[in-house]
Amino acid sequence: MNKAFLDYLKLSVEDKNKSDKESIDIPALVQFADDFLRQIVDSFNRTYYVPQNGQLSLQWSTESRCAAWINAAKDSSAPFHTIYITYELLIQLAADGYAFTRYAIQWLNRPFHDVFWESKGIEKNGIGIFPLGIDPLQNKRFLMMNSLHWIVSHEIAHSLQSHAAVRSGVPHQAWMGPSHVSESPEGKEPCSDVEAEIFQCTELAADFEALRVLFITLVTSKRAHCKENSIQEDSLTKNDIWTLFLSIALVFLRFHHFDGKRFDGIVKGHHPHPSIRYLLLSQSLIGLIVKTDLKELAGLNFSEEEMFEVMTGTFWVALIFWAERYETDYEVISFGEVVTDPETIEVKRYLSKIVSRWDELRPIIRNIYKNDFLLMEFNIFARRVSGIPLPQDEQDGHHEI
Repeated sequence: MNKAFLDYLKLSVEDKNKSDKESIDIPALVQFADDFLRQIVDSFNRTYYVPQNGQLSLQWSTESRCAAWINAAKDSSAPFHTIYITYELLIQLAADGYAFTRYAIQWLNRPFHDVFWESKGIEKNGIGIFPLGIDPLQNKRFLMMNSLHWIVSHEIAHSLQSHAAVRSGVPHQAWMGPSHVSESPEGKEPCSDVEAEIFQCTELAADFEALRVLFITLVTSKRAHCKENSIQEDSLTKNDIWTLFLSIALVFLRFHHFDGKRFDGIVKGHHPHPSIRYLLLSQSLIGLIVKTDLKELAGLNFSEEEMFEVMTGTFWVALIFWAERYETDYEVISFGEVVTDPETIEVKRYLSKIVSRWDELRPIIRNIYKNDFLLMEFNIFARRVSGIPLPQDEQDGHHEI
């Protein structure tokens, strides 16, 4: 452990965050992120917007908050949507990845932590706490790229699934029409339990689609990279999955850091609690990897037990990092309780409301949005915990969550 890091550990939480941000070449970061995200936007334009005579645009915001949202042009029959991302969100995501890498190499591999890692079945065979074969510096960039890709895809999913129309109770006849959905509703709370359930169902649906879009992109990108460089191994590796799980965990720990409220299982507000969002996404990702047709198409050969170990291992690493870096033990422990003990009364209470409401909403959105693979379906895990059976017309579904 070098002296610079020891001096860093002595700083307050606020000064650590300031130091992390100062260590980033912000102009280079913005240029890289802009190039990366415009490739994603171009892909969505080719696939969805151009065929509808519309356009998706990207706009950076100087607002001093971590936020992303999507707006639609008014009075237009064609879809013209703009994704807004604040520079602050980009810098904070990069800072989290930078801080995690420092901790993972120099702090989380101490003998003090080894006892805990061993109790959780986490092997230390690479650099620091990283698995063997992962380059920490390269991984730092992948964490940010995965996070950005997921956030942007989440916002786009709101528009593609016409969530604004569904929330207003007037679903569009066209599958993609004008919408105005913000990830930052400026503190406004839904006025009824039903409205809260609808808002939260559509947030989870956007989470679900964004994860699948990200995963498919990682699969196709890996194959393209291997083809360009004449590499035979063109399937995602366990290390690739490790990084993906870690990226999602860090995103939702960041969301949780904004307010730190404990999950109580009550459906209220626009957004679900970050812990339940991570729980459902991690369950969905495991199912996507081991139980869907994509497993064969992507050349994946992992068991459910293997993926569960990767998920829990990355989650514990992310959780311990967050607790020690941000000194928020109690808040993070409450987050962890939902993920590590997912069949509590609170989780059952929450899912009983959400699964039931989504069973009503899904057929409505399905009439608008024909991409069934990307449309969330509560199946094995959520059905078991909520006690609500799969609707008769969905019995052949294979979307695991």
